[in-house]
Amino acid sequence: LPPLARPTTFFVVRESETNITISVERQLWVVPCHFQSELIAAFNQNRVIFLVASSSTNRLQGFFKMTNLPSRTLHSSWYMPEGRLGDFFSVSWYCVCDLECDSFRNPLDHNKMVALCDQKAVPVEVANRLCQLMWEASTEPTAQGEFSTVPNSAEAPPPTPPSIPTLSTRYFIAKATLESITHSQRTGVWASARADQKQMEACFKKGSIIIFFSLINSERFLGFGTMMSLPHRSLNTRGAIRPQSGDNFELEWAALCDLPLYTPNPWNKNIPLGDCQDGQEVPPDLGHSLCE
Repeated sequence: LPPLARPTTFFVVRESETNITISVERQLWVVPCHFQSELIAAFNQNRVIFLVASSSTNRLQGFFKMTNLPSRTLHSSWYMPEGRLGDFFSVSWYCVCDLECDSFRNPLDHNKMVALCDQKAVPVEVANRLCQLMWEASTEPTAQGEFSTVPNSAEAPPPTPPSIPTLSTRYFIAKATLESITHSQRTGVWASARADQKQMEACFKKGSIIIFFSLINSERFLGFGTMMSLPHRSLNTRGAIRPQSGDNFELEWAALCDLPLYTPNPWNKNIPLGDCQDGQEVPPDLGHSLCE
C-alpha cells in the first residue's frame, strides 16, 4: 500500500492579527493575486499547509491546511492596505498559538527568520518542527484532530498516532475497488456515490465524518479516514474516484490495514460489516471501536 499522506508543501505567510482572527472564525483565507497561481499549482499536486506569522509581532500564530481551490463564490471581509487580492479558499485550522521562533531560519528564502518570510515555501523538516512546537503551545486547538507530521524527510520527527474520534462522530462504509482506494490514498480525496452526496454534505455540516474502506466483493477493510471538506468540483482535478460518483472532497487518511471484519451491523439487520453496501452507516459505539 502507498504511504498514508500525500507529499506536503509548506508555505509561511505574514498577516495582520485582525485578518488572522477573521480566518479562524470563518475558516477562509486569501492571498494576493500574484501568489495565487503558485498556490493553485501546489494544491493540485500536494497537500498544502500554511504557517501563519503576525506581521506586527513576528511571532507564529498557528497553522492550517488548505482544503479547496480559490473560488469566486466565497467572500469575507479582509484588510489589505495595498495590492490586489485573489479569490478566497476554504481552510482547516489545526491550532492557534503565540510562539516565538527567532532561532528558526528558512534556507529557501536567503536564510531569513521564518516569521519574517512572506508567501515563501519552507522545507519540510523545518516546517514539521515548527508545527509540532505550535501544537504544543496551542491555546485553541481546532476540532479536526491531531496534527501528524509529514514523513517526507529523514530529519523530520515521527508522526503522532491518529487521534480516536469521539462518539459524536458519524461513521460510514465505502465499498470500492483496490484501484479507487489506492487512488484516494495517493491524492487525498474521495467521492461518495452521487445519490449519497447530499446526505454526506448535511452530515459534514453538523459534525465529523469517518469513512471505513472495504473492498468490493470482500470482507476486507483497508483503513479509514476523516472527511475534511465539502464536495467541490475544483477537487475533481485530482481524478475521478469511481463511476457515477459525486464531486471529490478532501479526505485525511488516519490508518491503513488489511483486516477482515465479520462484526454484525445492528443498523443494517445485523449483516456483517464486510457485506454491507456502499454508503451504509455504522452506529457510533461500533465505529469508535473499529477505529481503535
